[in-house]
Amino acid sequence: MKVLMLSLDKTLLGEQTRDDFGVQGDTISRHIKYASYVSELNVVVTSPPGYTHTKLSKNLHVYPTCSRTLIGHFLSILKYAESFYSHMSLDLVVAQDLLSPAAYLISKKYNVPYIVNFHSAGFDSPEWRKGFLPFLLPLVKYAVKSADRVRVVSKTVKKNLSHYKVKGIEVIPTPVDLELFANFSDKEAVRIIRSKYDAEYIVLTDGRLEEVKDISTLFMAFKELLIHCRKENKSKAERVRLLIIGTGSLKDRLIKESENLGISRYVVFIGSVDFDRLPLYYHACDVFVLTSKSESLGKVILQASASGKVVIATKTEGAKSIIKNNKTGFLVDIGRPRQIVSKIKKVLEDERLRREMGENAREYVLNNFSAEKNTVRIIDMWEEVVNDRKFV
Repeated sequence: MKVLMLSLDKTLLGEQTRDDFGVQGDTISRHIKYASYVSELNVVVTSPPGYTHTKLSKNLHVYPTCSRTLIGHFLSILKYAESFYSHMSLDLVVAQDLLSPAAYLISKKYNVPYIVNFHSAGFDSPEWRKGFLPFLLPLVKYAVKSADRVRVVSKTVKKNLSHYKVKGIEVIPTPVDLELFANFSDKEAVRIIRSKYDAEYIVLTDGRLEEVKDISTLFMAFKELLIHCRKENKSKAERVRLLIIGTGSLKDRLIKESENLGISRYVVFIGSVDFDRLPLYYHACDVFVLTSKSESLGKVILQASASGKVVIATKTEGAKSIIKNNKTGFLVDIGRPRQIVSKIKKVLEDERLRREMGENAREYVLNNFSAEKNTVRIIDMWEEVVNDRKFV
């Protein structure tokens, strides 16, 4: 099976390449795994000028569009498709949601099926209302509805798309290397991290420093936590830490905000962390908190849960699809710091709860979000779509 994939993820343009926020993650290893199941996987990634073709494995090649305009990206994608079709044939196109119109045109021209991977929460999600997206949305909707299959990451996204009469929807979460987090056992490294920050308790969050992650609400909750801890045990309160992994456009503003709230000495901006070092920080924390306003899946929730940590997360579509409230973690309303701090206190003050709920979370995500199982499900879907088209 020869597959053409259309992607927006520039991390695929080489192992030395980082995304806009400095974090590479497991994107490359995940696509190398996809390629191991097919004869050829060629990925075209939208990019500005300056990028070059990258070979990531013997049958996985990544090509940049090298354009500064939307039309330029689409023309470049169509040119690559023509080359692949004429030189090595083409069995299937797999496109990220916003690139589905290009997949539609390729499908019509070369009579090949196409699948759309939907990574956002749905057509009504806030990120789809910015910039040029409202103008592109009608084309995307038409292309998504015309796809041979649509893969979404959660049942809630499927429900959202079903309202628009999108058919052929299959729920398969993005494969995440959870074994890396579940099997981490370097207790000495964890001790060193906790000692480095002189921490009695560590609250951890991981994500882009952008509006959608709503770190401001987390700051307000953390300030209330410090006030509570000082009343209970002043010396212990001095050793409560909030560690923030990730970077983004709001970093300077958030640093200033933490200073204005009087919590800056307890807040540590870690910055970007290589994916293979993330388990160290996840295992070093006592509780993981995610205060996003929107989240289609929430890979960090899976990573924290696989590390055996209790996750407190806002009720985004992604969090609701992973967390079993009061069993594997806690769900709270978006933008409600008092709810967040209430759950943090509950977790930090009950060691048995931390241990038992963390183990429940670990067992649940390993059983239901296995990277290997989800990879096989994705490849099975690809093969099914190709075979279905052959017999039409």
